[in-house]
Amino acid sequence: MAKVELLNNEKHIDLKITPDEYWTNFYKVTHAMVMPAEFMEAQREYPIFLRKDTNTGQFYASVMLGFSADKNLFLDNGRWSTRHVPLTLKKGPFLIGFQDQEDEAGAKEKIAHIYVDIDDERLNQKNGKPLFDASGGRTPALEEVSGILGNIHLGVEQTRSFINALNKYDLIEPFSLEIEFASGEKTKVTGIYSVSEDRLSSLSPDDLYQLKNDGYLKYIYSMIFSINNVKSLIDIRNASSANEANQPFD
Repeated sequence: MAKVELLNNEKHIDLKITPDEYWTNFYKVTHAMVMPAEFMEAQREYPIFLRKDTNTGQFYASVMLGFSADKNLFLDNGRWSTRHVPLTLKKGPFLIGFQDQEDEAGAKEKIAHIYVDIDDERLNQKNGKPLFDASGGRTPALEEVSGILGNIHLGVEQTRSFINALNKYDLIEPFSLEIEFASGEKTKVTGIYSVSEDRLSSLSPDDLYQLKNDGYLKYIYSMIFSINNVKSLIDIRNASSANEANQPFD
């Protein structure tokens, strides 16, 4: 169970984070939330779909990392094999939180702070990149984390606006995949959604202009184009299964 604490430069002065290639706890992650600003990079390597949050029922964007419940196909011997790593995974054991703070006039405002799961196995006090320097200042490693968390926070708001635009024009439709792998194994992927190309093509020029002007049309096309990456993911799965089948028995 996570033990989350507000990060500070006194209690956590000796805390270190292991290098980015330490991805052991993501071997069983088969999809990851992504932000609209990531779509241009993500669509080159991953299929991008929408999913529904099981608690709120709200849509969010997600990249597909595998087909089965316990196989991340983009991890190879503990290293991430793609150029772009989703921010929600890259952030590591850190979270962004907000606390009320009064300004000089007595008005309250919410101030962002970094929180950390101190029980996460990527953290220790011996090996890795320090979060603070000897004087308690932020190191480049912590500054990078801060930037990632800030982009995620902005991305959540961008996602909400993007989903609202898709709903406005009734562009979200259920999507499913029925796949047969080279081994003969079959699988079906459900619970994912994409953009309806039929409804998109039926929009008026004014509606399309509005989507483009608001910056959403490029995200829509990134999602549509990214579906071609399902074939690449199948190829990775077939190659992985073939390698496993050729491994000698102990």
